[in-house]
Amino acid sequence: INQLPVAGNVAEFSEILGAQLLDGANAFSNLTSTQKQALYFPYDGHWNQEGSNRFANYIYAEIIEEMLRE
Repeated sequence: INQLPVAGNVAEFSEILGAQLLDGANAFSNLTSTQKQALYFPYDGHWNQEGSNRFANYIYAEIIEEMLRE
């Protein structure tokens, strides 16, 4: 729920691979803590269906946008 920066080793690994890093946290960055909390199951740290859908829609749009730039 609290947005953390991408760990340095993840960014470094993507750089070694020559891969573009997409920070999935950006899918939730404009939400309040309460809104974010509603996207998770109350008993563990996994997204519920709404949270999963939000992330999927975000990453899909990012991938399509990147493909159109090529």
